Amino acid sequence: NFNVSTEPYVDSGILINSKFLDGLSVPDQSIPKTIDYLEKNKLGNRKTNYRLKDWGISRQRYWGCPIPIAYDKNNNVIKIPEKDFPVTLPEIEKLNTNGNPLDSETKWKSVIIDGKECLRETDTLDTFVDSSWYFLRFCSSNNETDPFDEEEITIGADGQATMGNTVAKSNVNKIRVLNEGKILAGFAGSTADAFTLIERFEEKLSKYGGNMKRSAIELAKDWRMDRYLRRLEAMMIVADKNQILVISGTGDVLEPDNNIATIGSGSMYAQSAAIALKENNPKMSSEEIVKKSLTIAADICIYTNHNIVLEKLG
Repeated sequence: NFNVSTEPYVDSGILINSKFLDGLSVPDQSIPKTIDYLEKNKLGNRKTNYRLKDWGISRQRYWGCPIPIAYDKNNNVIKIPEKDFPVTLPEIEKLNTNGNPLDSETKWKSVIIDGKECLRETDTLDTFVDSSWYFLRFCSSNNETDPFDEEEITIGADGQATMGNTVAKSNVNKIRVLNEGKILAGFAGSTADAFTLIERFEEKLSKYGGNMKRSAIELAKDWRMDRYLRRLEAMMIVADKNQILVISGTGDVLEPDNNIATIGSGSMYAQSAAIALKENNPKMSSEEIVKKSLTIAADICIYTNHNIVLEKLG
């Protein structure tokens, strides 16, 4: 009477077509019953076996990823410097040695690190270590310098401040690093108003334990409802390693669909350029895309200059 449902079956199985074991659950009922049967018929004896389940990650064999450490003459562990990465295995034509083939590769084993003569680790990593990150490589097939892409957030801004049709200042810093370097904030619009809003946003971050989204929503509420704040003319972009948000004085807190957000006079030029660059140049980093997009916007928009400032998370 087993019914197929839409949920996976996770309980103990029930034995059928197993004679004296029919109807028993596996393993809590069936195994003791089986042992009783074997002992009764003098076919075996009850015994408890212990099995060590710790699993070392190294193997004494040639295939596998090399472990990037070495040992000095006093057997101290020395890290292989990152500048010497990747560590590659030697080409061995005949694997006919006893034991680990890498132990006999004296030329490969010998390495100088910081002026010290060292010997490389000849164990290699078990293949399950490799397979634990394969899926990341599949998503980063265009990356030719790193094993996989890391999440990276970049905010950029030009330096121009205008009063009417006049350039008042050409090197304004419109980006702030908040919450001990975990959040970036950029602004457009009235400089004084933007500074006031960033201070309020920092207060919200402090109140809500660094929760950026909650802080953004609470700021937008105040910005829209407060008689003083709603007169402030500015917009903000805030970002942490997980998301980007645009905050406006109309009460909007928007998360862009394609992880590209822009505000300010030249924003549509920059956004168009960024979308095109991201779709057609998958090898470009977020920093390169932001810088090029702002450069294009500055070439077109008279309210945007080429004094570009960038800040990056990740």
